[in-house]
Amino acid sequence: MDYLPRDPLNRAVLALPRVERRAIAQRLTEESRRHGLVFNDDRGRPKVIDVMLRPWVVTPQQIRYYRYLSLQIRDALSRLWRLYFYERPEVQAVLPFGPEEESWVAEANRLTTNHTYMIVGRLDSNAVYHVPHWREEILFLEPNAVGVGGVHYGPAAQEVVRTLVGPALQRTLPRGLRLTTSPDPRLLLMREAQRLTSIRGRAMHIALIENEDYKSGTDEFQSLARYLNAHDFKAVVTDPRHLRLRRGGVYLRDLRIDVVYRDCELKEFIEIEAKGHRLDAMRHAVSHHMLLSSATGEFDHKSAWEIFTEPRYAKHFTAAQRAIFRKHFLWTRLFREARVNGPDGREVDLIVYTRRHRAHLVLKPNHSYGGTGVVVGFTASQASWERTMHRALRGPERYVVQRLAPVCLDEFPVLDDDGRAALVRRRVISGFFVTSGGIGFVGRFSRDAVVNVSRGGGLIPVLAVR
Repeated sequence: MDYLPRDPLNRAVLALPRVERRAIAQRLTEESRRHGLVFNDDRGRPKVIDVMLRPWVVTPQQIRYYRYLSLQIRDALSRLWRLYFYERPEVQAVLPFGPEEESWVAEANRLTTNHTYMIVGRLDSNAVYHVPHWREEILFLEPNAVGVGGVHYGPAAQEVVRTLVGPALQRTLPRGLRLTTSPDPRLLLMREAQRLTSIRGRAMHIALIENEDYKSGTDEFQSLARYLNAHDFKAVVTDPRHLRLRRGGVYLRDLRIDVVYRDCELKEFIEIEAKGHRLDAMRHAVSHHMLLSSATGEFDHKSAWEIFTEPRYAKHFTAAQRAIFRKHFLWTRLFREARVNGPDGREVDLIVYTRRHRAHLVLKPNHSYGGTGVVVGFTASQASWERTMHRALRGPERYVVQRLAPVCLDEFPVLDDDGRAALVRRRVISGFFVTSGGIGFVGRFSRDAVVNVSRGGGLIPVLAVR
């Protein structure tokens, strides 16, 4: 069998003695906080993230298949900068940058046109792992190649669940299978950083940069720094304004930085410069290929899916990639006044089509994150939908319109404080961390139609079997 059904795992949690379930329920928040599973709410107050006790469990066959898909998509994303600057400049209309953003992206090509595309990214999908048709029905929703959430949360959630219910889950597995952790995205980050430099004989110095102007949202960098410092790195968390360019290198005070891993988009650098701060050190990091993700990570527009699924660009991608696009990609178009290929391949007026097919579509900001601004058509009134269409056409932020993915629901056991158990159904999203060397996993759940931790969702640990 190339998948594990969920029901035996659910029953394993429900079958625990109530006194044991009560102890687990009481320890869950404590263990989550201890492992750094915390985000900041809109007022900047720390909140513990909800974690499901029943994990998703992936098989070796599933890991291999999703790794193949993810690396093919990553390679396709790596081709976009060359299309944009050299081969098909008309894609600039579909991957819109302002002039300031484009100047930052161009920095990555200033010293060489043979640019190495370095990302620690995440591909979001509707994948589920406990069904026999897991290969056929996966659809990729969007790419994220800058400051992706979950690099620490994913493996930390694994540890919480292995600690609390690992032995009970192990007893449900077929003979010869052993429950273990899935690939750790923190290790993928470390290896990608090592690819950027040939440092030998000392710990690598890595700056984890985040914009101190933003106090809410996910909060992983301090925990990530502790992990890196325990694995032969010298990691520091700082704001990009604190880096300095000295003697041809990037410094934080007296520490010379080798690699910069960022939680900031280029538009944040532009906002910081507009306030009068110089970011010479960051520009140096971009042009000297010290940055993870590189400046070309900014091509993770949701409208990249239009490039991949538009027939006139097909020749720029391999036969294997085109097959993945056809089978596993949602129809997506940058929202604008234009005639485009519709989901069935026939030409449509995009505005008219979007207005008429609200129940089957989603409108979302093209280059945003955290679920901000996403409107799911079937949850909106026609009047509200048309207001969103107007804002998408006339407002400062560009949007995409995308075919709505089938709603993925999963069933999990939850415990109250007294150890009473019940099964609940939640909407779920699966994320694949991807670098040049492999993939990791993170699962998220929500009651809401938009599944995101920053919008009150929670984490599904992803374990593996050997």
